[in-house]
Amino acid sequence: MKRSLLALTLALSGCYTYQPPEPASPRDATVVHAPPSQTWDAVIDLFASRNIPIRTIEKASGLIASDELEVDPVAAQQWADCGELGNDHFYPNEAVYAVLVRGDSGGSTVRTTVRWTYTGSDKPDRDCATTHVWERGLEGEVKTRAEWRQGQLPSALGTQAPEAIAGGGYSSPESQGGSLPPPTSKPRRGVEPPRSRTELLAYLTFREIVDDVRRLGLVSEFQEIRRDTLDVELREGRDSSPRTSYYLGQLFAAYKGTTDWSRRACLELWWDGKPVGMYTNAGLTWE
Repeated sequence: MKRSLLALTLALSGCYTYQPPEPASPRDATVVHAPPSQTWDAVIDLFASRNIPIRTIEKASGLIASDELEVDPVAAQQWADCGELGNDHFYPNEAVYAVLVRGDSGGSTVRTTVRWTYTGSDKPDRDCATTHVWERGLEGEVKTRAEWRQGQLPSALGTQAPEAIAGGGYSSPESQGGSLPPPTSKPRRGVEPPRSRTELLAYLTFREIVDDVRRLGLVSEFQEIRRDTLDVELREGRDSSPRTSYYLGQLFAAYKGTTDWSRRACLELWWDGKPVGMYTNAGLTWE
């Protein structure tokens, strides 16, 4: 009987062995078609706009790093995994952000590294494995902002047909279907009207990201309803996978660049004629 109880105790204790997360896969830095100085300034601006205090700033080496900061563990579920113990799954509640900018006059690269950790009063600290979602999102916005400053994003292409702008992948706005609500027909006094697809696709980075999300089958339609709001029709509805979060983050960063970095810029996500979520400066949320 004693031997049976001992075996049961050992079995139960084994069920609650801490399981660390799978190590994160390596990845390359993001290429930016702008000199390092433009990319560096874009990183500084983004740290300021996101209220991330800078602890280390070494322009000679291209390194920018933050202090250890608290993060929302609910939002951080898409950013990193800190392992599990029994029924408890851990997500980061602290992070240290570091960005490295390299390059020359012909172009630059930006690489973001985040040290995610879980710190609990009744549990030991846990190191976390990143999903690369937050890092890629920041790099995408740095790329968009730096290339904007470099003049890579033209403001318009005049009367050129949208088929020519998007490589033949789009028809005219009048022929587009979909279940998105119509844009506001009459703008308020002093408010600029929403832009057509032709105008939005004139921005190089935005056009490239739109091509990506349509080719991957994530987005079927889009249209601007206000100067800072883009309605996006999803093909498959709600999807909280890191892949979808990453590409919607890229689309948000590219669209925000077309609004001259408005703090009110957002993506309203639709599926089957109904709103299902939003992407804002706070990240992706599903309704």
